[in-house]
Amino acid sequence: MENYIWEDNANEKSKKFLTLIIYDITDNKRRLNMVKCLERYGHRVQKSAFEAFLEQRLFNKLKKEIPLLITEDDSVKIYRLKGVSETYTFGEEKNITDEEWILI
Repeated sequence: MENYIWEDNANEKSKKFLTLIIYDITDNKRRLNMVKCLERYGHRVQKSAFEAFLEQRLFNKLKKEIPLLITEDDSVKIYRLKGVSETYTFGEEKNITDEEWILI
């Protein structure tokens, strides 16, 4: 079991929250563009699912980028896990570290 808890005394804007992004994109080119976008924020955990630890500024940036990459035929869901959350992993487990991401 992995348990991601961020309980520091920082304000809400500087806290990082575990964010899960899942998508169903029908077109190969749009899907590849989505993958490239999400790789800048986090790491792939399934074929159409990414995890990222994002502070508010990067979360807002991601929410603005996604609509530019999809059409009405596609579906993207973002789950932002605040507070105490637990993630259970079965099968191959990747080590997740709290890394700083720099978007250029």
